[in-house]
Amino acid sequence: MKSLRHTCTISILVLLLIPGLSLMADASSGRVEATSRIDWSEGWFILETSYILGENSRPSPGIRQQALNAIREELPSIFIREISSLKIDSRTTVRDRIAASPSITRLMREQAADGETMIARFNEDFSRFDLVFRYRLFPDIAGHFIPHIEAAHLTPELEYVPSGPYSGIVIFAEGPLPVYGTRRSSELQPALFPKIFNAGMEMIFEERFADPEWIRRWGPLRYFDAGEMDRVYSRVGEVPLFVHATGLFGIHSTDILVSMRSGRQLRADEHILSLLREGKIAVVYSSNSAMAADNR
Repeated sequence: MKSLRHTCTISILVLLLIPGLSLMADASSGRVEATSRIDWSEGWFILETSYILGENSRPSPGIRQQALNAIREELPSIFIREISSLKIDSRTTVRDRIAASPSITRLMREQAADGETMIARFNEDFSRFDLVFRYRLFPDIAGHFIPHIEAAHLTPELEYVPSGPYSGIVIFAEGPLPVYGTRRSSELQPALFPKIFNAGMEMIFEERFADPEWIRRWGPLRYFDAGEMDRVYSRVGEVPLFVHATGLFGIHSTDILVSMRSGRQLRADEHILSLLREGKIAVVYSSNSAMAADNR
């Protein structure tokens, strides 16, 4: 018994003398923090991670690798946590899909390692190491949720509607808009797959009307801040049809309502329907207000 106690004592002393090992949690060890944001106009999910050095840590040749290892170890869990609030449509978030499907959870955890590194650097006083990743919304993230393999058939308006050789569609949805079926107003909240309705709540457009190959390429539409009008034309060309939203719909205020007249314009003829199928749609909204509302 004395020999066993002696052996254990020696083993503990050896472990304590090995650099980097400790039998007790070190209060001064580093920690990992993370935030995220979505660049809707460029189509990126941006994940910002940081390794905060412990109180007694000092810059050393191995500290960078220590920070990288710590971040990458927690990255799958961080990615899942941060991507969970992303809205898929007016009712569903990524969190909902993860909760309902173990396979989606596994795919999303694996995807965490596929991010493109944007920044990998220490701050000025070497108290923090920042590692920033970005992931394409389309097709990398949204590809898990595209519900169809070919576009559903769209029928043009039966009656004549004045139209033209438009190159795309621009929908203005700036500022608070009335939310259908409620007494409140809201800023438009971006989503991967929003819908468009007319004032009679007839479906004008949803993701299943778009060609899935075009969705994978650049999504069913693209959001732009109200101050980015010069960039809108890269999505819709030089001669777009301009439409104004009259309201919003959905639990998350992601769906857009337009007037009956605008709804007919969006289904005027086969050419306009081809613009919908190819996702040549730009939505101009108040991104800062929407972000504030989304974070409440």
